[in-house]
Amino acid sequence: MVEALGRSTRLDGPGLEDRYTEAIARIVEARRDEEPLPAAPEPEQSVAVLDLMAALQESVSRVKASRGESPGRPRCTSR
Repeated sequence: MVEALGRSTRLDGPGLEDRYTEAIARIVEARRDEEPLPAAPEPEQSVAVLDLMAALQESVSRVKASRGESPGRPRCTSR
């Protein structure tokens, strides 16, 4: 089953590795050989999460400032 899954969902490219399929294969092999399950790997260090709303608001504020508009005043769109 694991081999069939690996053939149909192969990832190609520099820096890409399918750690999920490799981990499942190790679990299946341990179960098959009646060995203890492998230890879970330590989680990788978390990366900084970009606050998209803050970035959008900052971008909108910069555009409004370049147009001479007030940052708090909504732009009139009705005609």
